[in-house]
Amino acid sequence: MSKWKYTLPNSKELRKAIEDEDSDAIFREIINAYKWMETHFSENNSFEINHVEDDLEVEAFDEDSVNMHLEDFWDACDARRVWVEL
Repeated sequence: MSKWKYTLPNSKELRKAIEDEDSDAIFREIINAYKWMETHFSENNSFEINHVEDDLEVEAFDEDSVNMHLEDFWDACDARRVWVEL
């Protein structure tokens, strides 16, 4: 099991959006999280951000799109050892 080094600042907002099954809010919180990662880790997440923004713009809120973005996001958090608190 990974040891978490960082805690995502918008964890609670993201968890609430997931709990509420609010796809719009989930996408917005994922974008906010990627932007935080950009500043915190000095990296470029523009591909990930643009991909989520594109689906947000066209309201691609189907279960497959939401799950894909969440899966990619969880992988990014795991790779950077970022905890999304409950």
